[in-house]
Order: sequence, then C-alpha cells, then structure tokens
Amino acid sequence: MFIEEVGLKVITGPMFSEKSGELIHSLNIAEAYEGKRVIVFKPNIEVRDGKGKVASRTGLERAAEELPQCITDEVINNTMELIKNYDVIGFDEAQFFTGKIVELIKAMIFSKRVIVAGLNMDYSGTPFGKMGDIIAMADEVEHLYPVCASCKKRRAIFSQRLSNGEPVKVKGQTIQQGDKESYEPRCRVCFVPPVE
Repeated sequence: MFIEEVGLKVITGPMFSEKSGELIHSLNIAEAYEGKRVIVFKPNIEVRDGKGKVASRTGLERAAEELPQCITDEVINNTMELIKNYDVIGFDEAQFFTGKIVELIKAMIFSKRVIVAGLNMDYSGTPFGKMGDIIAMADEVEHLYPVCASCKKRRAIFSQRLSNGEPVKVKGQTIQQGDKESYEPRCRVCFVPPVE
C-alpha cells in the first residue's frame, strides 16, 4: 500500500479492473485512518459516474471536483491554489485529460501524495493519451487485471471495443465512452486489434 507523504501512485489496467474502486478505497483509508485531507478530480467529459462524483462499478462513491479535459496553465494555477489545504490528491479517468496534465501532476508530486487512476491502453492496444508519461513518473504502479470476458481463464490487459457484441474491426475515434455494451476486458490471446 502506498503510504509515502509525497509522490505518485498510478492505478492502471483495462476497463472493468476496478481502478476507480481502488482509488476511492485508497483515498478513504488516507482520510479515515491517517487523518489526511483528501480531494479527487475527474475530467469534465466523464459522464458515467454523474456530475460531481467518482464511482466504481461495485458501488463505492466519492465527491469529486471536475477539471476541464484540456489542462492549461490557468487550470494548473487554479488547481494548485485549490489543493493548498489538502494532503492527498486523486485523479480518476486520467486517460481523458489532454494538454498539460503531466505538468500539473509533476507540480504536485514533490509536496503532495498523488494517486492517479486511468486506463493503460485505448481499445486499439496503444497507450491511452498521457497515461504512459504519467506511469513513467510514478513511484509505484499498481496494475489491476480482471478476468478475460472471452475465454474466462486468463487475466485481461486490453479493453476490447464491441459493436453488436463483436470486436470492432476498423480503428475509429479513440474516446467513445460506454460500458458493458461497448467494451469488455480481453487477454492477449483473445484480443482482436482493429486495423487502420
């Protein structure tokens, strides 16, 4: 478990690996058992959980502040001012952030404990957005693995995009929010990458 006073922990994996749940659990422990002041952010384009909160598929929830998807210098300055009185900073669905998200996190990790949750790869098996850069800065990386929804025997590392229950064959836009009707976790053997 990540208990450093400052630094970066990344919780990553494919869809349905309970990344948001692990983030919420970590924040709850920091608050309840360590007496830390905690705040969590999410991108304003994330709609699955609803406004002003992060939630897991297993029912854990926590209030959240929304940040613009594109992180600018102004957003960095405003956010750094906002977190002054907090000890632990969480980010959920970090793969959706663009712009200067890496710079924002880097500005925090030398004075705060930061926990970031996000997808490791997009549906084509490519590192998702800035997550590769965020993982590279981490003091600790926790990879979560659900069971492959196809073979039901190997650990899944990919998020397979579906259309009418079948793997999408042709690559399209990267961000397409959805749930079990649109995605399932797959292992390397069962994953069907889309073609360009």
